[in-house]
Amino acid sequence: MKKHILNIVIILMFVIGFSVLPYPAISEYINSKHASRIIASYNETVKNSDEAELK
Repeated sequence: MKKHILNIVIILMFVIGFSVLPYPAISEYINSKHASRIIASYNETVKNSDEAELK
C-alpha cells in the first residue's frame, strides 16, 4: 500500500513539474499579443490626431 501511494505521489509530482515547463513560453506569447494590441491602438490614436493636438 505504501509503495502504491509513493508511486502516485511521484507521478503527480512529475505531471505538475512537466506542466510548469511551458509557462515561460506561454507567458511570453500572451504578453507579446497584449503589447502588439497596445502599440496598434497607440498608432491609430496618433494617426487620427490632428497636428495641433500632437504639439
